[in-house]
Order: sequence, then C-alpha cells, then structure tokens
Amino acid sequence: KGEAMRVDRGTYVSTSSGFSDLADYETLALKIPNGVFALQSALRLHELTDENPHEICMAIRHGFHPRPGTPSRTTFYL
Repeated sequence: KGEAMRVDRGTYVSTSSGFSDLADYETLALKIPNGVFALQSALRLHELTDENPHEICMAIRHGFHPRPGTPSRTTFYL
C-alpha cells in the first residue's frame, strides 16, 4: 500500500513516486484538458528555455470557464 499526497482539489499523487518539477503544469492539464500551454510556459515544457515563468499561461476556448479552485494562471481566450 502506498500513500497519496493531495496536490490540488481532487488531484493526488503517490508519495513514493516523488514530486515532479512540472507538477503545476500537470495539475492544470488535468483541470483544463482542452487548454494549450502558451508563451513562456510552452517554452518551459519543451525545455527551450532555462527560465521558470512566474505564472503559467494557457490558451483556452472562448466561453470555457474553469471551475473555482483551479490553480492560478494567465488565460488567453481563443
């Protein structure tokens, strides 16, 4: 049996697997499955920059409203 650690509302990770440095990105991808990481966030994911952005930028479809409690991010509506 393993133990789980709460990362966000409704999102848990195994304590034995360790904590990813991209955990915030993984959590947002689960919360907003149709979102696309944009700008510096996309560069960070693809390891094309050494910078770690202060906030995550995501592009989402116009009219989609993430649930309250979704991690902080900058949103661009398409």
